[in-house]
Amino acid sequence: MENLPLVLPEMPREPPEGSVTPLVPAEIIKPAERTVVTETDTVERGPPIKRGRGRPQGSKDQKARKPRKRKREEMEQDTLNPVIAFQVESDLPELSDSFDVDEEIEEIQVYLSTREALSSKDAPSWVAAMTKEKTKLHAFETWREMTDEEKKLDKKPIPVAVILTKKRCGTFKARAVVLGNQYLRDPDLCVYAPVVSQVANRYLLIDSASKKDYIIAFDQDNAFLNAFMDDFVKIRIPDELKQTGNEPNVKVLVRALYGLPQSPRLWAKHYNKTLTGLGWEENPFEPGLYRRRSKIFSDRWLRLSVYVDDNLASGPCKRELEEAVKEIFKIHPGKIIHPDKIGKYLRWDILGADVLYCQEEGFLKIVMTRYVEKKIEKFNLKGHKNVFTPNFDPAQALPTDKDVESVKFPYRELIGVLSWVANICRPDIAYPVNVLSRYSCGPVTDGLVSAAKKILKYLGTTKEIGLVYSTESNQEFNNVYRGLLKESQEMGSYAVFSDASFANCSVTLKSTSGSIVYFKGTPIWWRTQRQTIRTYSTTEAEWVAASDTIVATEQLGFQGFFQTGAEMSLTDSPVFVDNSSAIMLAKKSKEESKLQKKSKHFLLRYHRVADENRRLAFCPTGLQKADSLTKLVSSNVNMGLFCREGKRVLEVEKEEALSCFIVCFN
Repeated sequence: MENLPLVLPEMPREPPEGSVTPLVPAEIIKPAERTVVTETDTVERGPPIKRGRGRPQGSKDQKARKPRKRKREEMEQDTLNPVIAFQVESDLPELSDSFDVDEEIEEIQVYLSTREALSSKDAPSWVAAMTKEKTKLHAFETWREMTDEEKKLDKKPIPVAVILTKKRCGTFKARAVVLGNQYLRDPDLCVYAPVVSQVANRYLLIDSASKKDYIIAFDQDNAFLNAFMDDFVKIRIPDELKQTGNEPNVKVLVRALYGLPQSPRLWAKHYNKTLTGLGWEENPFEPGLYRRRSKIFSDRWLRLSVYVDDNLASGPCKRELEEAVKEIFKIHPGKIIHPDKIGKYLRWDILGADVLYCQEEGFLKIVMTRYVEKKIEKFNLKGHKNVFTPNFDPAQALPTDKDVESVKFPYRELIGVLSWVANICRPDIAYPVNVLSRYSCGPVTDGLVSAAKKILKYLGTTKEIGLVYSTESNQEFNNVYRGLLKESQEMGSYAVFSDASFANCSVTLKSTSGSIVYFKGTPIWWRTQRQTIRTYSTTEAEWVAASDTIVATEQLGFQGFFQTGAEMSLTDSPVFVDNSSAIMLAKKSKEESKLQKKSKHFLLRYHRVADENRRLAFCPTGLQKADSLTKLVSSNVNMGLFCREGKRVLEVEKEEALSCFIVCFN
């Protein structure tokens, strides 16, 4: 079993010489097991003071006792080395900034002293890794000595820890990390670091596949160390990172070291400046998405998306794309992430998703097969029976007021896993996960656990299902939905679907809105949410859903960024609704619709949709893509989000759509 020791710096108050700090697995560390220095302990102040229970009768020293309590807490914090507990699993997304993509953690242990970390059988390898990290930090001039004026400043230094990792390939690595949880930052200090959204990433991939462009994935080495600090921060480095034995441990941080809250933002600003200097243009409404005009094909773009230090680039010419990546590497060294070869497909692991691509055929598939398999094993569901629907019985799964006892199960963690999968490539589980996530803060019942596990089993059964783009699927999609438009409407590359389920929330009796956008026949953005106002008919519910859909799609900043010709934008694309009354209401004036007595909340949405009535198009329920985002539906409807359209269309539904056009638009 591979170990990941954590080497922490020596703190001001260490245990007596010769004492042995026990090695405790991270998963069983509890606050009660830590040594706490209290006022009754002997800490160079003479014999302990014996106290009785509680305050003496009649005393009024509550205000005087509060400072002593804070003093004890500060003493406890300073006395103990900080304990960083990691969760034992094969992948840790929350630590993606500290580990490379080819690292896999199998076992994690926490060491409370350097002596213990370097006493294992792998000590020579750890020493070599720490020496390499030390050389790199000093080459970057990561910190400097304090001036006499800075020594007078009353500012507490932040400890620096050294994390040791063993990669799957067998190499050892060390990384210095600032314990940012001890950094008391200015409340006005901005630490937000923009990264590319998953919607924009899908937009880049689908647009690249439709033009059969080349794709390169790469990342930067020592990303944060390239940025400079814009704030005064004192740090305390461990002895292992000092150049000489007599130099002070307290330094002034010069570079943006890992662990500080503002380091990601400093790196994002620095990297953006580098890319713009190389001719890349950032999308002002979608940070992290870049483009640059191709020098070989003047009507095409080189595309680039940035997620911290993970980059995804595409372009029409392979040589030109490689040269563009080399230009970036000259300023910020990095490495290209070579994909796995699976038959005729190339496979990348991009933020937990498996991206399969065939450049010759223009075929793209986004799934989360390996991620789901890991989570199946983590939650002890390996070998489960096949489940073909994520549906559950709300009466048995959802808790009631009588349920006050909570079962011991990592429910929030499982909901986080399901939400991540739903946001990446599985809109078919978006609604059931949305319902279960509403109960994350209450008591965890057996019904909730059973329903969440069922969704995970469903993902395990259908782990090969995901978003697919191909020339054939795009053509079939356009053939079906272009036939639902009247002659004055055009299809374009986008198609928007809006649907509502009337008063289906058993607690609030509010309706649920569902929205999904298709780009070139492939889902690219989707959302399910409970409506914020109550509606009193299915028409009103559909109207509110259509309004929310139109507003949400207008805020998608990626639209048209890689557009080269006179293509229809997302804001002009048709909006498919399966309620004919809502469409007819949009054609009437305010006086004819008799809506004068409605609330302003509804009237605002009415006018918003009425202004876009030219975009509305009737869609039969059988072809409504947003149906599964508003309620629990059958497996056939769920699979309709991903399957080709040609084999699903019935002539009856076509006739129904055409008859509705005559009523609505003539």
